[in-house]
Amino acid sequence: MENQHQLIAFCDSDWAGDADSRRSTVGYIMTFCNGPIAWSSRVKKTIALSTVEAEYMALTEGVKEVK
Repeated sequence: MENQHQLIAFCDSDWAGDADSRRSTVGYIMTFCNGPIAWSSRVKKTIALSTVEAEYMALTEGVKEVK
């Protein structure tokens, strides 16, 4: 039987998704025991220069929530 008491986090970004400002949207969701416990989605003030940078921004937001 698989352990049901796991903290699972998903992070994602949309690089330069805002057509006017070219800013990225970053977000994350965290689940515990298959239920959501924390989530966020927002447009970053900083403009990412690559998809890797935008993904890193999303990961950073998720890690800050765990900490």
